[in-house]
Amino acid sequence: ITSINAGFNTQNRPEYFRQLFNLSYSYSIKTTKYNRIYFYPADLNYLKVKLDPAFTQQLNELGDPNIILGYVDHFISTGRLSYIFNNQDLKIKRKYFFFRANLEFAGNSIYLAKKINNESISKSSPATFLNVRFAQYIRPDFDIRLYSPISISNALAVFRIAVGLGVSYGNSLQLPFEKSFFAGGPNDIRAWRTRQLGPGTNDKEDFFERFGDLKLTGNFEYRFDIYRKLKGAAFLDAGNIWIINKISTSEDGKFKFDTFADQIALGSGLGIRFDFTFFLKSLPK
Repeated sequence: ITSINAGFNTQNRPEYFRQLFNLSYSYSIKTTKYNRIYFYPADLNYLKVKLDPAFTQQLNELGDPNIILGYVDHFISTGRLSYIFNNQDLKIKRKYFFFRANLEFAGNSIYLAKKINNESISKSSPATFLNVRFAQYIRPDFDIRLYSPISISNALAVFRIAVGLGVSYGNSLQLPFEKSFFAGGPNDIRAWRTRQLGPGTNDKEDFFERFGDLKLTGNFEYRFDIYRKLKGAAFLDAGNIWIINKISTSEDGKFKFDTFADQIALGSGLGIRFDFTFFLKSLPK
């Protein structure tokens, strides 16, 4: 299956106005019943940011290059390979396994073209494409899930582990904001608000979104019926994000092998959900 997609996203906040343009070309191959491979030979992203003067002053006063560079214009040209395994069978109630692996490279073709053209490139004097800095990095990430049905009350146990790492090099000092890792929110570590956990032991109360280069999260959820379409869930979430690049001035957020285990955040709770099932019926002939 071959796909060409174009998109435009805008975010208007008092602090900044952000516009993201995207164009991608991809194709997918279903190798077996449960396996599928996705290849994106071209995925282009152009980000335009306009900052409020007061917000710019706050960024300068903060003085952390890692955060400041998260709010600048940039161009991302990536190639990406994804593999998905999913052996779920909707007709049979049984254990099933989901695995997704992504590997993404960015900026290498542009960097090579600049080098062939004998243009000077360094971290202190980065090269540009379309008059904006282009990103260069490698970014693998994994998502592993196990769904285990339990006969009692039609319950379901869900286990999940997600790991991601982004390493910038060449023309980049850090990952672009859009490609960074975030923690917190209803689909992540639910005890924290969206993008407000970490990095590391950082617990400052401000409106800056938290992002990092490394993410490690795990979840356990026990889902059960309450009454008809009303479902319940008990959950335990654990994880955090960290910074691995050298430009950040925040020591609290940097990853260290001897301390990261103590920085794993934990959150647990109970929730309810409504399960609306829709049935498709064939039209009469």
